[in-house]
Formats: sequence, C-alpha cells, structure tokens
Amino acid sequence: EEEAAKLKAEEEARLQAEAEEVAARVKAEEEAAKMKAEEEAAKLKVEEEARSQAEAEEEAVNIKAEEEARLQAEAEEEAAKAKAEEEADKLKAEEEEARLQAENKAEEEEAAKLKAEEEEEARLQAEAEEGAAKLKAEKESRLLAEAEEEAARVKAEEEAAKLKAEEEARLQAEAEEVAARVKAEEEAAKMKAEEEAAKLKVEEEARSQAEAEEEAVNIKAEEEARLQAEAEEGAAKLKAEKESRLLAEAEEEAA
Repeated sequence: EEEAAKLKAEEEARLQAEAEEVAARVKAEEEAAKMKAEEEAAKLKVEEEARSQAEAEEEAVNIKAEEEARLQAEAEEEAAKAKAEEEADKLKAEEEEARLQAENKAEEEEAAKLKAEEEEEARLQAEAEEGAAKLKAEKESRLLAEAEEEAARVKAEEEAAKLKAEEEARLQAEAEEVAARVKAEEEAAKMKAEEEAAKLKVEEEARSQAEAEEEAVNIKAEEEARLQAEAEEGAAKLKAEKESRLLAEAEEEAA
C-alpha cells in the first residue's frame, strides 16, 4: 500500500507537470492565433480601405462626367438659341408695330423663362439629393421639351415679327450674360460633385472600419473558444488516462 501510494503521488506530480505543459502550449497557441487574427483584421482593413478609395474615386469621376455632359448640353442649347436669335435679328425692320409687339412678347417670355429657371433650379436641388441617375433622366426629358418649345417660339417669332439690326447689341449682352451664368452653374456643379465624392469616401471608410473591427472580434472569439475547448478536452482525456493507468498499477501492486 505504501508503495502504491508513493507511485500514485509520483504519477500525480508527473500528471500535474504534463497538465501545466499542455496549458502552456495551449496558451502559446492562443497567443499565436490572436496575433494571426489581428494580422488578418489589419489585412482586411487595408484591402477594404483600398477598395473604398477606388469606389469613391470612380463615383466622383462618374458624377463629374455626368455633370459635364449636362452642362455641355445646356451650353449647346443656349448657343443654338443665341444663333436663332441672331438669325432673327438679320430680318428687315419695316414693320415697326410688329417689332414692338414682338419685343413686348419677348420680354414677357424672358421674364417667364427666368421664373421658370429659378423654379427649375430649386427642383434640381431637390432632385440632386434623390440621386444623380434620376436627375439625369428628368433633365434630359425637360431639355427635350424646352428645345421643342423653343423651336416653336422661334418659328412663331420669325413669322410674326422682323426685328431691327439695333437689337444685336442687346442680344450680344444677353448672350454674354447667359455664358456667365452657364460658367457659374458649371463651377457650382463641380464643387457639389467634389463635396459628394468626399462625403461618399468618408462614409465608406467608416463602414469599412466597422466591418473590419467586427470581423476581427468574431475571428478572435471563435479562435479562443476553439482553443479553450481543445485544451479542456486534452486535459480531461489525459487525466482520465493517467487515473486509469494508476488505478491498474495500484491494483496490480496490491495483488
């Protein structure tokens, strides 16, 4: 019995040393897994930031291209309008009464057009918040309708009135004003596109940061749970085997 007790004590000490060694190895594996998870999270973060940067730049380029196309179309429309008005200016000025009536009509139409442009700018501001794609479709539809209306108006003015050559100076001034307004709208649209691109970039970076951190936490928690389960399972199995062997040796020694 004393020999069996001595053997049991020695075996328990050896088992304790082996259990501590297993625990140390498990802890080392946990640290390695933790470092691996952190490296993976950092890698995911870098890749996500690069992707976000590329998407933001692509979005900014698309917005700028669409806005430039829209401004180009408006400038061409204004140029066509100015050309049509210049053609009308070259007509004879024999019918003074018709010219006066046409001039009054043109002033009324200009006031209505300015009011319509103000309303259109407010509407475009609201539409810009809803999306660039929707704005583009609605703008093209509106420009087509305005072009048809403008063509009809020019035809009516050509048939109804013949303006004098002295109107060329006024029309030239109006053309310069239109060009200045188009340039100002282009600058405003460019600034708005840049602000939108910067906003998209900030939002994408924040979302990527949150996703990368969440992924790192999940990987770390899963790895720690797996290592903990493996350590507990290994320790329990080792203890059971050692106890079984000690019991057999003790029974053999007693016999």
